[in-house]
Amino acid sequence: MHIDTNTIRTLERRRPALLRHFIALSSEDRRLRFGHPIGDEGIAAYVAGLDPLRDGLFVARDGRRRVIGVAHIALADNRAEVGLSVLPDARGLGLGTQLFNSAAEFARASGVVRINMHFLTENECIQHIARKAGMLIVSHSGEADAHVLIPENANLASEPMAGPAPDAGTAAAVD
Repeated sequence: MHIDTNTIRTLERRRPALLRHFIALSSEDRRLRFGHPIGDEGIAAYVAGLDPLRDGLFVARDGRRRVIGVAHIALADNRAEVGLSVLPDARGLGLGTQLFNSAAEFARASGVVRINMHFLTENECIQHIARKAGMLIVSHSGEADAHVLIPENANLASEPMAGPAPDAGTAAAVD
């Protein structure tokens, strides 16, 4: 498995692969990723609206170059929000953590001082990643908000923001 550690800036030729990734998610996985039920049309609109000049996009690919995981980090002022998805057959390998760490490093390099994640409280995978990143999680009425402050001049690749070290795994740039 390979993670593109550079944010995608030339998105147009990659939109079909991103769309295939999100469409491949089950209805339950889509609900957990987006926080509500979403159909193919809604996913197509989401992918069409991705702006690689404003936001960070990171992908994990398998040996067949199929997109198996995506991190989208939306930037606004000095804050960012991260969304993650990993296909079921690639879960449990630390890809979500690696994608989050790539997104967090991009956020830090972009001058962001706070990273947020909004998710359903039943999304145990995202809660696990948030806890490992040292995020403060606040739950209310079935939803949760998590955030972490990014220390200035932190080297997130070698020093996690807080908590245990990130999962080990192969991280290599791919085009």
